[in-house]
Amino acid sequence: LLQDASVPDHTRNDPHPPFFDFGSPYESWTNRFNEHNMRIAEELRSAGKMPVIFPSLATYFEEVASYSNNNFFSKDSIASNKYVSPLVIYRIRKRLSDNIIYEFGVHKDGHLLKKIDKEYDFDKGIFVETFTLKDQDNLILTDYWSRLSKQAVVYGAGVIKLFFDEVEKERESKELLAKQEQSGGILAYIIDGGKAARDA
Repeated sequence: LLQDASVPDHTRNDPHPPFFDFGSPYESWTNRFNEHNMRIAEELRSAGKMPVIFPSLATYFEEVASYSNNNFFSKDSIASNKYVSPLVIYRIRKRLSDNIIYEFGVHKDGHLLKKIDKEYDFDKGIFVETFTLKDQDNLILTDYWSRLSKQAVVYGAGVIKLFFDEVEKERESKELLAKQEQSGGILAYIIDGGKAARDA
């Protein structure tokens, strides 16, 4: 669920069924990564990055979703007025592998946000700007992945630490176990090995 919260389509309310041209360019791009070609943990470790520590699961979800929503576009929210951010701070032009120069919008943190094209609108009789997350060399999606995947890992590691910290607290306090025993809950049944059921 935390990884899902790092996907802009999910945090920007952008339906993206995976057929025809409705799918998420970001999710399609990330499908190429697996345990054999991902080195995120090693990169984070060598950069001295540590798990992000928060006191609750809700905070983890809120922080990851906010980061994804506020700093990246999804395919169908790229030209929407519904969201205030992200903002294009400046534009750059890059020559890609097809030897054509393209224009890109850049985020304040330096990553590419979108490719900017111009198309002629015959109804209006003018050129209008169009936007996409796709480019010849996948520069935008690479920038998205390099940031969002790392957020998912450092926050995910924090969630795992929170889990073990809470287990250790419970081991010492036995507070939840006492509540379960009072209510005859499933946790008490598991811990006493079903003793109550056997005794009955």
